[in-house]
Amino acid sequence: MKHLYAKVVIVFLVVVLSVSSFCGIFDEADLLPGTHSIFFNYSGHQRHFYIHIPEKKRYEKYPVVIMLHGGVSNSKFSMKRFGWMELSDKEGFIAIFPDALPPIGGSSPDNTIFRPQSWWEGLNIDPRKLVFNDSVDDVGFIATIIQELKSEDLIDEKRVFLTGYSNGATMAMFLGLKLSNVIAAVAPVCGLYVPKDQQKISSPISVMVIIGMDDPFNPYYGGLILPPWSIKIVKKPPVETTIMKWVNLLGLPEQPVEQYENEDEKFVLYSNGETDFYFHVFKKLGHFWPQADLDYPLWYFGGRYDEINATEMIWEFFKKHPKR
Repeated sequence: MKHLYAKVVIVFLVVVLSVSSFCGIFDEADLLPGTHSIFFNYSGHQRHFYIHIPEKKRYEKYPVVIMLHGGVSNSKFSMKRFGWMELSDKEGFIAIFPDALPPIGGSSPDNTIFRPQSWWEGLNIDPRKLVFNDSVDDVGFIATIIQELKSEDLIDEKRVFLTGYSNGATMAMFLGLKLSNVIAAVAPVCGLYVPKDQQKISSPISVMVIIGMDDPFNPYYGGLILPPWSIKIVKKPPVETTIMKWVNLLGLPEQPVEQYENEDEKFVLYSNGETDFYFHVFKKLGHFWPQADLDYPLWYFGGRYDEINATEMIWEFFKKHPKR
């Protein structure tokens, strides 16, 4: 009798755990047009993101743009300041705004400078692991969001895109490398991830880099910096050195197929006919997203350059680069 009871308990637990593991992170209302705040537990941490679904559907299935906030910031900031929600409504794609984790506790759209949220994996710094032996899995967090959207049969799996600003740009490139089987293209602004020599990519992705020559946190010719999200002085390689690491990582010819330079901009395109790497350098641009609503001090962040709209420019790039 005891054995029978034990078997019944085990079967019950298996059923409960199976149901709970497939219950999903979205309620039915979360998949209706509008902006929805989603909390769920992942890998022992409370995680959060906003999802914005446009009123008008222009595609049979939605493309997805995931926008990663900068260091010491949050999803609410990236949702309101960069124009992605407005463009989502106009162009008909889903916009996702995830939150990174602070050094202590769970993520929140309202975290401030007192609980700074940063994408630690992209920085190769994880204070939670150093202090509490509690490592962060941001790759799994973002992969879970994408997988859950796929399971709802809501999105075009060939049109999942990543972009980000500053620390979020670094993380977008890192995620593109780690999740290349599901990401079609990546567009970092004011940030670069430097691939390690031994790193490989499973599936080619197209990339568009937007960066400024006046950016104090990404010195164009390399040098030592103290980022605002860190207490550690960091040595940055020259920007063009990092670009060529990515060109080689993607298996692209080192000879550009197109390039031009004028008093405001330098542009280089590397391509093999299927995978593209766009390299946009704006000579007067500091650590700003062009035409974003950012009020950072110029003396610290370098110059503004608002002759282009980076958000619209990135979407046009994404439209041309679905997953091959």
